[in-house]
Amino acid sequence: MIWDALLQVAASWSRFCRRPAYWRFLTCVMQLRGRSRRWRCTKLVVQGNLANTYGELGRDKKTLSMRQELYSGRLKLDGEEQPETFGAALNYTSSLVETRQLHNVEEAKTLLCKTVPAAQRVLGEDHYSTLALKKIYAAALGFAVLLS
Repeated sequence: MIWDALLQVAASWSRFCRRPAYWRFLTCVMQLRGRSRRWRCTKLVVQGNLANTYGELGRDKKTLSMRQELYSGRLKLDGEEQPETFGAALNYTSSLVETRQLHNVEEAKTLLCKTVPAAQRVLGEDHYSTLALKKIYAAALGFAVLLS
């Protein structure tokens, strides 16, 4: 019970807490707690919040690697055609495109070629995530032309 409360509080405070010691402590708590599906979901939520915090602090390489891990974790946990996976793909591909490096933009294009049709099929044409994925895909196509 105390572990549940601790992680709920940590997840809700994550956007306000920027101290590395806090995040190291939280990571240790999650590792001690175990590996059930529920805890893996919580870990992914906290990891996403941490990646957002790193992004706000300008630590782009760390943000990109954490979002890659988050997307990979969502694929393993939820599968390709789940809303949470689409959200993780959106964050990861937007980080790839924001680097404005050709190899990252090409990776984003490849991932989005699979993700956009799946999001259209599962979420619908007018869903926010579908539209956001299309927007990132358009940006990736534009940067690919500019960078090549």
